[in-house]
Amino acid sequence: MTLGSLISEEEYLEHVKPALMKVFKDCIYPAFGGTLLPFQDAIEARLFVFGYAIEPPLDNPIFWNALLRAILEIGDTEIFVTFTVEEFCWKCILGSDIPLSDLYAENRAICSLQGNWGILFDCDGLGLIGGPTSFIDNIRKGYPEIDRHIYYYLENIKPTNTSIEYFKEHGKYEGDGMYWLPETIIHIYGEKNGKEIIEDARKMNIYYWD
Repeated sequence: MTLGSLISEEEYLEHVKPALMKVFKDCIYPAFGGTLLPFQDAIEARLFVFGYAIEPPLDNPIFWNALLRAILEIGDTEIFVTFTVEEFCWKCILGSDIPLSDLYAENRAICSLQGNWGILFDCDGLGLIGGPTSFIDNIRKGYPEIDRHIYYYLENIKPTNTSIEYFKEHGKYEGDGMYWLPETIIHIYGEKNGKEIIEDARKMNIYYWD
């Protein structure tokens, strides 16, 4: 993979941002920062990545190799990387022998000009990946651990004992603004799988955000 020069603001606004908006709604805020349900309806499959998981994907070449193979399999040989805070962007030419890990950073988005897949990373280690079912299946095949990341995240944000007592007393948890969590889990994983994840988390005593 080689890094090209920064592309112009005009090219970014005309081509790259519209491509990213085919995957994500409204704007390219970091994950969960811009909208409760971030993916466009046309996006067939979605994944959640937690950068501070037990084996953080940003430090794990297995994740990046799986992502690279999935991108190449879909037919893309160049991708566009955007810093979402100031929205400057550069183009990367892919090579199957070089990992993508250098592309990870907080507040960063990655997509192709076709706009059929995209990735967002926020400042808290959260990541969203969306695209065709075959694309997501290829990532899962190369990095099966990715389906555990939602549980790692829930464990990471588990309320303190004080918060839990407040929850029991008042009937709701108001600690960390997690109002978006149940709907967004279902939005990412689908109705059936999303509800199963929520129920699993309740059984594990790591879910309190109704």
